[in-house]
Amino acid sequence: MSGSVWNEVDVLPLAKQFVDHDWIANDWYLNLETNYRYLFQIIFGWLIVHLGFLATSIIGRLFCYGLVATGLVLLGQKLGLNLTYLLLATIALTYQGYLQGAIAGEWFVGGLEAKAVAYGLILIAIPLMLSRRYLWMMMLLGLATSFHVLVGGWAFLTTLGWLCLPPKARLLKLGQNIWLLFAVYLAASAFAIPPILQQLVASTPPGNISPSFIYVFLRLPHHLNPFAWHPLLWLRLAIYLGIWIWCVSLLKNIADAKGWQPVDYARLELTEFTLISLVPFVIGIAIAFFDSEGSFLQYYPFRFGDTILPLATYLLTACTLQTKFSVKKHRSICFILIGCILFTQITFFSQSAIAAQNFPTQQQNVDPQWKLMSDWIENNTPQDAVFISHPWYLANFTWMTQRATVVKLKMFPQTKDGIVEYYQRLNDLSGGNLAKIYFGSEKLDQVKTVKAISAGFSALNTSQVLKLMKKYQCEYFLTEIEHQLELPIVHIQAPYILYKSQLESNDLEN
Repeated sequence: MSGSVWNEVDVLPLAKQFVDHDWIANDWYLNLETNYRYLFQIIFGWLIVHLGFLATSIIGRLFCYGLVATGLVLLGQKLGLNLTYLLLATIALTYQGYLQGAIAGEWFVGGLEAKAVAYGLILIAIPLMLSRRYLWMMMLLGLATSFHVLVGGWAFLTTLGWLCLPPKARLLKLGQNIWLLFAVYLAASAFAIPPILQQLVASTPPGNISPSFIYVFLRLPHHLNPFAWHPLLWLRLAIYLGIWIWCVSLLKNIADAKGWQPVDYARLELTEFTLISLVPFVIGIAIAFFDSEGSFLQYYPFRFGDTILPLATYLLTACTLQTKFSVKKHRSICFILIGCILFTQITFFSQSAIAAQNFPTQQQNVDPQWKLMSDWIENNTPQDAVFISHPWYLANFTWMTQRATVVKLKMFPQTKDGIVEYYQRLNDLSGGNLAKIYFGSEKLDQVKTVKAISAGFSALNTSQVLKLMKKYQCEYFLTEIEHQLELPIVHIQAPYILYKSQLESNDLEN
């Protein structure tokens, strides 16, 4: 489980608690509704209960990698890529997680979570689409939607747009089979229907801040707010678009000169699919100028196009290089390049495998001091104890200590009521600093959010801490050793210090 990069530190504890309700039964976040991950949690929650977090993470990642590898191989075959150039494209696409998305921070190879499974299924569905095997394609798109409603939903809409694309109007050629395809998709996406209905019928909680605003501008601006994206990311998007357009033009000219072959049509159709995936992306950027509450942006219009554009760019670049450079003439260069990259990856893998023997370690954002402190908490405090801990740091608190905590910035609810309470809890633990940022004159920025939360939490005095402990029925307050309070000290493990409330249990309940 990765505490700093991937989301397993969030989604895997949710999956375990979904199956084993007695595990940290009093944690606020773990007990919120999670119908949007129902299928994922049934499968991987069962594995966690029986095999543990580490084994489930490894098995789940290997499963997702297998789906992605299968999809890329099938797609490479349709595009006419030989093994060498397919390997180069695959390495370029998956070598670093942050390169998988064009600008909005999306990824599909990395940690184990619902969207990783969904993207793996979609990558297999795309070559099936190009092969006109629509029934299997719809089944996989439906399963992807069951695992992750937004990833699968945008993929389905993109595919539907591709099927309706004139002048071929592929959908019309299917005749009565159209209804069979839709029936297969709906049946396979059945697990996505409850969260969709829940989202549609749920009323917005009263208050001066909307759940969509919190979702888009406070928690996920790096994914959902174009005005929060760094200029270098816009440059990267422009580079992707430029290379993609150049490759498409060059491959079309080559096909016109040599005569169109099946692989040329497949490359053209992948281009059409990519272009349609960017339609919601462009609409999202346009609407961002007016969507001050995040009402539309909350549905991730950038998500699918942000992934498909780099995918198509790398694959079509490999196709272009293959047409220009013979593998036989440049075999040694290609093999040396692939060999160096594989050697590097094998070295990293070996280091990870060795480190897994002492799991968790720095790779899971667990330093030795935090490991000692979390072990002490697990072994020396009541199982039903509730802790106040830093809302930004130690995102893996619940997993490491097996104890409940009030709120973590990373642990984001998905229901409207839950999102509003999430904001209120963060604001309380930041001493009201969060409200000052989001209702003040400062520009919305997640870095400022984190700084405001951290500064506010570190400035809490004894009286404020006691009020928070009473409000949230907490007995313990975990903070950094520099944060001095007039409370009994339970345990010190530098740089951490654990305080205990002076109030008796019956005082906390009253």
